[in-house]
Amino acid sequence: MEVIAVEELIKHLEYNFNSYIQLLNRINRDDLSENSDARAKLISFFSTLTAVEDEVIEFRLKKIVEEKNPYLPAINPKKLTESYLNQNLSLAKIRQEFLQQRKMLLNLVHRIPNEYWNRTGVHASEGHVPFKEFVWRMVKRDKQYLSHLSQFVAQTAEQ
Repeated sequence: MEVIAVEELIKHLEYNFNSYIQLLNRINRDDLSENSDARAKLISFFSTLTAVEDEVIEFRLKKIVEEKNPYLPAINPKKLTESYLNQNLSLAKIRQEFLQQRKMLLNLVHRIPNEYWNRTGVHASEGHVPFKEFVWRMVKRDKQYLSHLSQFVAQTAEQ
């Protein structure tokens, strides 16, 4: 992991959160949710993202904050997504859950003491991984997801 200050990580998370809000507002504004193919892809995308990040936040980040060196089993994104998709949630409901989840993440990172950022969990395949590393990975993945989502929204709006 490159060396990055806690404050910078938090700024990145806040920026990404605001970027997601802007894209989701654009989806609503452009009525992309009325296009059944686009809606299905968006539901799948946000279901996967919400399910995996729920696992990361609840069973990685919060565990590291609450326990010393907790065991962190591997995540199976496909299994998590399938159970989430089986709930048959609307795009509006998934959007609401995703944004609420992100608000909770921001609250978590704002309230924990600085020394907790270096606490580790014992990952099933990677060994000791610090809280800070998990957050950095989320930030990096968000950049990729936001780029793909932005392209998808632009292409779909043109159709």
